[in-house]
Amino acid sequence: MLNLVKKLIHSILDLLGYQIRRNKTIEQSDDPYHAISILLNKERTLTIIDAGASIGDISQKLTTMFPLATVHAIEPYHPFHAHLEKIATMNDAYLREFRPVENRY
Repeated sequence: MLNLVKKLIHSILDLLGYQIRRNKTIEQSDDPYHAISILLNKERTLTIIDAGASIGDISQKLTTMFPLATVHAIEPYHPFHAHLEKIATMNDAYLREFRPVENRY
């Protein structure tokens, strides 16, 4: 009975040009990390390049999402690069998986 009522409500709203969606679906559609987790296989992603890594917040998130991957954080701006190096040496896990790269030219 409940399913029949749901279908009726959905049909009426569809005729009027409206749709009912769960909030979780809408929230996840705006989350780029959710999209990345769907597109990339956690076990098969072994290398990630974060070009323009800035202070490394996204690089850090990616190392947690993809624990088998080596994340190459590329940042030519020296003060940010120094911060990336600090992050890499603060945590043993980042020493293996987190590689800051600096423009040497």
